[in-house]
Amino acid sequence: MRSPFWATAALAAGVLLQPALLNAEQASTGGSAFGVSKDSVFWAAFLIMTFLLLILFAIAALCLLRSKSWSFGEALSEEAGNQPSPLPVGVKAVLVASSSRLIAFLGLLTILVIFLGFGYYILYAAFAGTLTFEEIKDFMYFLFGGATMFAPYLANQLQSAFSAFSKQ
Repeated sequence: MRSPFWATAALAAGVLLQPALLNAEQASTGGSAFGVSKDSVFWAAFLIMTFLLLILFAIAALCLLRSKSWSFGEALSEEAGNQPSPLPVGVKAVLVASSSRLIAFLGLLTILVIFLGFGYYILYAAFAGTLTFEEIKDFMYFLFGGATMFAPYLANQLQSAFSAFSKQ
């Protein structure tokens, strides 16, 4: 017996691909090199990308939820400032809620959605044949600009990696 999720996904794929499949029949008689319309290829790529993204997020979420040593609340918290400098052995640091980490997390989700939207648009424009080199350059500038938000984290990781060499 099939689960309702798969039945719903198959129905959604059929509804989304139906106009494209009708165009594919027309395109096969009209001169497309492979007999498949660009729309059907785009929608197939869109569905595959979205499905893989959802599966990867579900796997990551399940792994994190089943972990005994990781907590979402602790990940968005920071250590309180009034703790002894070297914590005694076996004593866990006191954590307090961090609004800056929550804001950064929400900002990350927003940027992820924007980048995903641009990716889908670029994919659609590439299949439609309307994408120009200038548009690609503009998108690349935007994407690199968003990536600079993570530069401090990269610098921190590099600093900790190279500090191991200086402690000799």
